[in-house]
Amino acid sequence: MTFATRNPEARAWEIWTPDNAQDVVDDAGRPLRIIHHVEALDGDVVTLNETTADPDGTALCVDRARLRFLDADTLDGFLADAGFAVESRHGG
Repeated sequence: MTFATRNPEARAWEIWTPDNAQDVVDDAGRPLRIIHHVEALDGDVVTLNETTADPDGTALCVDRARLRFLDADTLDGFLADAGFAVESRHGG
């Protein structure tokens, strides 16, 4: 089994700000702006809003998410409890 998780040591949420909005183009060729705003950091859980907007910033959709950033030891413990063993780890 393979899956991806986020490295809490990278502290990615620190750059999830409106100042770092991303301009993208959807599959239909429509330009969009993706804007992130972190609401809270509580232990290893980050609560954030992701706004998909027109290039001028007019919001089209706002999604709220809570992401948990597990360190390697905690993740390994959860996997072991579920009967899995880590064979290899790639990336940071």
